[in-house]
Amino acid sequence: MKYIWDEENNLFRRAHVEAFAYSDGADVEQRLFQIIHNANDRSTFSSELIEGITDWPSEYHLSRTRHCLIRPLGMKPGEKVLELGCGCGAITRYLGEIGVEVVAVEGSISRARIAAERCRDLSNVRIFVDDLLRFETDERFDWILLVGVLEYAPVFTDEKEPAQYYLRTITHFLATEGKLVIAIENKLGLKYFNNCSEDHLGVPFVGVQDLYRSKTPRTFGRKELIQQLSDAGFPNCYFYYPFPDYKLPSVILSDDALKDPQFDEVDLIIRSHARDYSGSQYRLFDEALVFSTLSANQLFAEFSNSFLVVATLPNTVPYKSDKLAMTFAVNRIPEFSNITNFYWFDNIIHVEKEPVIPDLQRIRQSQDGFNISNIPSKAIYCHGRQLLWRLLAVRANKGNLDQVVAELRPWIIYLLQFAATDCSYEPSMVGAGERQYLRNWFIPGAYLDCITFNLIEASHGLVFIDNEWQADRNIPLGWVITRGVLHSLTIGLAPGNTIKSVADVVQGLCKSVQMFTTEAEITGWIDMEANFLSLVHGQALSDISISIYNSVSGFICLNQAVTERDIQIISLNQAVAGRDAQIISLNKDVAECNAKIINLNQAVAGRDTEIINLNQAVAGRDTQIVSLNQVIAERDAQIVSLNQAIAEYNSQITSLNQAVAEHERHIVAIYSTKSWRLTRPLRALRSVTDWLHRGKLPQCFFRNIFIAIRGEIRRYSLRGFTARVPYYLRNYRKYFALIASQPPVACGDLFSAWPQLPCDISLPPELAGVSEHINASVSIIIPTLNAGAEFGLLLRKLNMQRGIHEIEIVIVDSGSNDGTVELARANGCTVVEIAPEDFTHSYARNIGADSARSDYLLFMVQDAYPIGDYWVYGMLRYLLDHAEDKLVAVSCSEYSRSDSDMMYDSMINTHYRFLGCLEYDRIGEYINNDHMSLRANGQLSDVSCLISSKIFYGYRYRGDYAEDLDLGIRLIKDGYRVAMLASVKVIHSHNRPPYYYLKRSFVDVVFLVGMFDDFVYPCIESTSGLIAGIVSTAAHLSSWLVGFDESGSNRVLHEELGELIREWRHSFIEMHLDKRSHLGDKQLDNYIDSLAERYLVPDKLNKEAINESRRFLDNFLARLEHFNAFAEGVYGAQDFILRRMLREAVVKTFAATAGSLLGFMYMDFNQVIGVERDMAETIKSELKRGI
Repeated sequence: MKYIWDEENNLFRRAHVEAFAYSDGADVEQRLFQIIHNANDRSTFSSELIEGITDWPSEYHLSRTRHCLIRPLGMKPGEKVLELGCGCGAITRYLGEIGVEVVAVEGSISRARIAAERCRDLSNVRIFVDDLLRFETDERFDWILLVGVLEYAPVFTDEKEPAQYYLRTITHFLATEGKLVIAIENKLGLKYFNNCSEDHLGVPFVGVQDLYRSKTPRTFGRKELIQQLSDAGFPNCYFYYPFPDYKLPSVILSDDALKDPQFDEVDLIIRSHARDYSGSQYRLFDEALVFSTLSANQLFAEFSNSFLVVATLPNTVPYKSDKLAMTFAVNRIPEFSNITNFYWFDNIIHVEKEPVIPDLQRIRQSQDGFNISNIPSKAIYCHGRQLLWRLLAVRANKGNLDQVVAELRPWIIYLLQFAATDCSYEPSMVGAGERQYLRNWFIPGAYLDCITFNLIEASHGLVFIDNEWQADRNIPLGWVITRGVLHSLTIGLAPGNTIKSVADVVQGLCKSVQMFTTEAEITGWIDMEANFLSLVHGQALSDISISIYNSVSGFICLNQAVTERDIQIISLNQAVAGRDAQIISLNKDVAECNAKIINLNQAVAGRDTEIINLNQAVAGRDTQIVSLNQVIAERDAQIVSLNQAIAEYNSQITSLNQAVAEHERHIVAIYSTKSWRLTRPLRALRSVTDWLHRGKLPQCFFRNIFIAIRGEIRRYSLRGFTARVPYYLRNYRKYFALIASQPPVACGDLFSAWPQLPCDISLPPELAGVSEHINASVSIIIPTLNAGAEFGLLLRKLNMQRGIHEIEIVIVDSGSNDGTVELARANGCTVVEIAPEDFTHSYARNIGADSARSDYLLFMVQDAYPIGDYWVYGMLRYLLDHAEDKLVAVSCSEYSRSDSDMMYDSMINTHYRFLGCLEYDRIGEYINNDHMSLRANGQLSDVSCLISSKIFYGYRYRGDYAEDLDLGIRLIKDGYRVAMLASVKVIHSHNRPPYYYLKRSFVDVVFLVGMFDDFVYPCIESTSGLIAGIVSTAAHLSSWLVGFDESGSNRVLHEELGELIREWRHSFIEMHLDKRSHLGDKQLDNYIDSLAERYLVPDKLNKEAINESRRFLDNFLARLEHFNAFAEGVYGAQDFILRRMLREAVVKTFAATAGSLLGFMYMDFNQVIGVERDMAETIKSELKRGI
């Protein structure tokens, strides 16, 4: 075979795997892989996998119901099975568990790796990635499975008869007596006549009208499918009929069951209503009642929703089922899961209920104190109809409460034969004194499951069947009646439903037998049923969704809904007519206003005359200005004189600076002496001793020492902690302040981050709808400098914002020369102009706020673009809705522009994950004074920051960097809250060159360490080693980029980058210190080369320096791994564009690493007098410039 073994993915594949068109979506399949990969139990009945079900794709691939489709086939251990199109391995897993030898083929490598992960512990399962038509093997198989595959034949082949082509292609894989199994939807399935969308195309009535196109999935009716199989060489076909369909079957009927006059197949499907996978709940009729009619006319098979077909070749023994039917109850805890078989034996139909896992104890205690048992059983089949059919018919016929009660009354009469009061078993009369109250009646625990769909109306009366649940003692009769009504009302279609609650029916039944009960008592029995369901299904009580108001199945009668909508339309038309009358009245008012405008124009003409007079007055003021200019000339002469005096003072200052420099040289000489360095630990110890004697030693002191040392050893290892001892000594004041803090640290690591709890996400206003107009004004403040061509689009978008009473735009411009100011004024903006040298982020925004006149201030940037016409409304609505929680400021998260680079996308993803607002709206509040907590909870963003003007004027921006974070931290420290929204978005991103990331990372480190006293950073042991690490890594990276550009690979992006990381991490890399940098960014290359020329002496690198250079490489590779984890979930196979973007991202990651480590070096050496301090200060002045 032309397949290779893929160890990582645990599967066989060809050397080159071609793309496959079918997928549930990359995000969905990655999530499925992670769920299975992280599960300890991957078996069919794994409770861990059930917890991962959140939507239809995860339900289809993880539900334990999937395997039920295969059970009727009777496969035996050791038989060889070929599963073509195995998907994510739900059925594959079960086949491996029952001991057959499985070869599973899947065209999509993404889905195949999920199947392989699901079956990783099964040695009898082999997974292949290949096109089903190209698959090659010399093996022959006892069974070939095509589950949900044949209908996709037209999508993947251009043959005239695609289904026959598929069938003929796989025929040669069958052994002599082999069997072909096909599971497929019936295009004439009754669900499709009942307003359900076609499963594959999502459009109603496509199949029943045969409107399939040439390259879309196509299903068949029963006769068509028989003809397709016959033409492909399979003359022998045996049909099974899964209900509600083959995807998640709860009932499977055999062909023999439909032909057996002594077996009522319809009675088994009464609760198996079909599901519309597009989500629609609208139906035209009750499917169970229609199937009953179809069965009476021998049309049941033709309208089955799907087929399970076993086909064999000519001259082989035709397949025959040994069972009439099977039902499955597997969505329970394993102890209570069972299968019911219906089969002929000794000329009698037998019913056998058997456990799925026989060895488990089938008894548990409920929260109400009952020991509940699930009883396997064997019984003789009872011919008749369930009492539930009466209820379905009367509700489908729009029956009222009295009619429903009348149909269910025989059930209550039956129960009363076995019930008694005061825990007695003796039957007694109903209606005497205390006995009238239902709460006083009890029934033996064996009748727990005696409800409407377990009572058969046979020729000799009602017969209790399927008695699988039993309690160990008497139980309230009210519980049995309540649970029977509850579960009966949630079956079938009830057009014109008049029953509002379970209590109405239970009270009506009581009244029919002269009993009485209250709604509170019924609610108590509902709670007992919730406890019972929680026990059976293994779900938390909070996940059990039942109540006294469950009176319908969830299906909606389409005809009734259309009638109700028609009534609504008539009402709306009447409202429109009323509005038209209002418009006519308003037009009259407009005419009156026009007349007033004419009068105002005449008044304006009078004002023009006044203006002429004012101009004359202005001319007189001009004369005064000339006089003032003469005064100014005199002042200028005085300024010249003052400048001369200043020059004399500067000369004196120069002399003083020279004296200071001489003193500093003396101090350097003292600090450089060996005695000064040797006594440094003693001076530190003296400082600590003095500190300890100044006050009482805190009780937490030694405990916090232990916690801090343990945390640092866990973080850096014992060896790393030992190497960092000089760093701790240099920073002993900070660490002793932390260790002696009161009160003691509650628990855990002194340096651990505070957890972030997200809030529920809310819908954007465009989806949630605008509940009401907000009667408030908002001033949008935007600092600008040459805002560019898109600035007009931004202003137009802001002026189109809706749902707010008034919006003002304030532009603070610092010297634009591209028409920004003129464009702003033309769009009605208030413009404030400041000198370029006066600009800081805080000053510009503060002066803009001073010019605003609204209730709320919204700070923005010139290159952001809001999403939707209710963007401002969405943020203000959120602020007002949470005002009682002391929320005072709101920012929204960003969507990247289409031209943003991978590095920016990765950084913004990491940033929002840290803040907790990647997927959820987050409200932050003050929790603790450590820097992780303050940053996570106090972050605001000037890309979009909405705050009330009253609050802002009390705080204002400050500083020239990270002013938004500073504002947020001050707010939460004062007891307020701030929010970051995921539900409201703004488009904003940058595509910066690598050199920018070098500078920005340096400034970020210096700022954070300076802003937060508890920010602990790695110690740089050797400045020359760090420079050597940067220069050498740049040289290696330059060589790698040359090979990368020449290779032109189309591999999956994260695989190629992962290979680079592994190669560099696990193999020794020689130091390259004599090669120049060629990273594609001239500024970055020149700066790295200048570092080497100024500070690097290769021959003087000691062991400490070499270790420091290696630590730089480790830091760089760790950042690449972080980026690669992001890229794996986003990017696939590479093309020209992705390769260019990957190249840039690797270089930018290197630049960011270098900037951060240089920042840490600066923080280590900027206080140390000597050459290293001068180098640190020089690097700071170079990298901080322009940021």
